[in-house]
This record gives sequence, C-alpha cells and structure tokens, in this order.
Amino acid sequence: MGISEKISMLLQSVSLVITAVIIAFHYSWQLTMVTSTGLFFIAGFYAWTLPKLVQKLKEVEDADRISSSVASEAFSCIRMVTACGAEEKVARSYSTWVEESRKRGLMMSSIVAIQQAPVFFAIHATFALSFWYAIKLYLDQKITSVGSMIIVLMSIMAIVMSIGGIAAPISAAARAAAAAGVFFTIIDAPRPKAHGLLPPKASAQGDIVLHNINFAYPVRHDVRVLDDLSLVFPAGQQTAIVGASGSGKSTIVGLIERWYELDGNPITNPLVSFCVVILSPFLLY
Repeated sequence: MGISEKISMLLQSVSLVITAVIIAFHYSWQLTMVTSTGLFFIAGFYAWTLPKLVQKLKEVEDADRISSSVASEAFSCIRMVTACGAEEKVARSYSTWVEESRKRGLMMSSIVAIQQAPVFFAIHATFALSFWYAIKLYLDQKITSVGSMIIVLMSIMAIVMSIGGIAAPISAAARAAAAAGVFFTIIDAPRPKAHGLLPPKASAQGDIVLHNINFAYPVRHDVRVLDDLSLVFPAGQQTAIVGASGSGKSTIVGLIERWYELDGNPITNPLVSFCVVILSPFLLY
C-alpha cells in the first residue's frame, strides 16, 4: 500500500521530466545543457539526504509502534491492569515511548533543513541561470525566436518543480520496504526440521523441568529472551506463568510445544537452547 499509493505520482513526475527534457533539447540543446547543471545538483543532493531521512523516519515509526503496542496491550488486558494497580506504570511506559518518538521526530528537523535549504537555493539559482543564459543566447542570436526561449525556460521550470514529485514516492517506497523487511525476514527464514523422540520413549506424564534454558528468536539472534532459566512444572497441577510483557511467558510455552527446534549447548552456543527429552520426567537443557 505504501508503494501503490505513490506510484501514480511517480509515473506522472517521471513522464513529465522526460517529456520536458525532450522538448527542451529539441528547441535549444545549449540552453538545456547549461541549466541542467542545477538539476543534477538537486537530484544528487536528494539522493544523498533521502536515505538518512528515511532512517530517521523508521526510528520514529519504531517508537510509535512500541507505544501503540503498549496501549493496545493495556486496553486488551484492562481488567488485569486495574486489578494489579498497574495503571500508572503502564501510563509511564506509554508516555516514555511517546516522548521518545517526539525526540526522534525533532532530530529529523536538522536533516530536513539540510535537505531543503540547498535544494530550494538550487531551484531558484537554476531559474536565474536559465533566464540569464537564455537572454545571453538571444542577444548573441544563437536563439532567434523568443517563443523557443520561452518553451525551453518553461520546460526547465517544469523539470525543477517535478524533482520533489519524484523524491516523495521514492521516500515512501523506501519506508514501506523497510517496514516489510521484518515480514520478509520471517517468511524467508529456513524452516526447521522437526525430529525427536516419540512415545513411549517421550512421555507427558511426569514433571516438566526447564534447566538452564537460554533462548533467542531466529530473527533476533542477538537478543536473549530466556537467560539461564530453570523451572519445574509439577505433573497433575496447574501452573501459572506471570510476568511483564516481553518477559518470555509465550516463549516458554512455545518451547514446551516445540514451535522451535532446539540445538546447541549453553557453553559453546549460549544463545540457542539444547533439548534433551527423556522418559519421565522430560528435561529441557
């Protein structure tokens, strides 16, 4: 959606620039070549500053995403939040990320200023150069028709004003691609091969023991979710796992249900878990 909403603007701007260049070269290639120097500067400056601006926008979006997730989780679990008296804590967490988003947004102002000030200077300088050199060519009789001079000048102006129409869709496409990168990372991740012990060698009748569990998700291998965790779930009893958001509750359940294939060992590969299942109870290393 982020790309499709801007694709029509991009096509219009690109087609306008190409058509204006062809018309300008047809009427006066000298005037077009000289005034195109400003266009190259504008395009090059956009190409240099646009990635930095997109990066800052992504940082703002990340802070907004986290603050939205805090609010969504609070509203979905409003009874639990109220029962535990965690309203102020949740509000502080939300306010912290909103403030962080505001700070990151303010940091973009310097990049926008660095981008826009030279670009607008180059736009007006290109206009001035176009008029000056067009008058010079006309006085030197290298352009004999005032109509040709007007056509070239209007074409150059149309090109300059359309540069922004090209940069904006490219920026939107870059932001959309960065946001979709997380999903493509998950989709393209190699599917683990499921293997292990089967009944009767593996039994669910005994205690579930987690011993020195270390775990990190494949898409964030440098962030340890479970760090040297040891737990015992007694057989025949109900056990509740309670903790803050992101503390690893769902991860523990996912490991027990073997949503992730575990390999390695805590010494040589501490970010990946090692799984050994024995008859009863079964033990996770």
